[in-house]
Amino acid sequence: MTRPKESGPVTSGPVVSGPVLPGPAVFGRLAVTLVECVDLPAMIAFYRDRLHLPVLAQGEDWISFDTGGGELVLGGKHGKRGITPGFVGADLEAAREALLGLDPTEITAHDTGRSFWIIDPDGNEIAFADHATRPER
Repeated sequence: MTRPKESGPVTSGPVVSGPVLPGPAVFGRLAVTLVECVDLPAMIAFYRDRLHLPVLAQGEDWISFDTGGGELVLGGKHGKRGITPGFVGADLEAAREALLGLDPTEITAHDTGRSFWIIDPDGNEIAFADHATRPER
């Protein structure tokens, strides 16, 4: 087998100088998928009874399933469809500061920790939370 010739560094465009950006650890790890449901009871039955995902926690208008390496959260509060990726274990203050140009929401507390949200260029919501795992039930 012949080794390819080295042609120097690969660049995809001009190098842009600017502020030092935070590393990925600031944003946490992608471990949660939130699915907004129009028919929450049907979705719960599907994931619990057909896919046999174990229930981690449940509230009045949401349920969380263990996916074996992450978490699937179904919610029906807004009566709309959509999928939101969620990064957990984030350094919320540093992550929010790094994303100020994207108009992040304020950091708010909820029953499993604190979080904030941004909108990506396609209009999808992305969540950042400080909890790495669900509290004990």
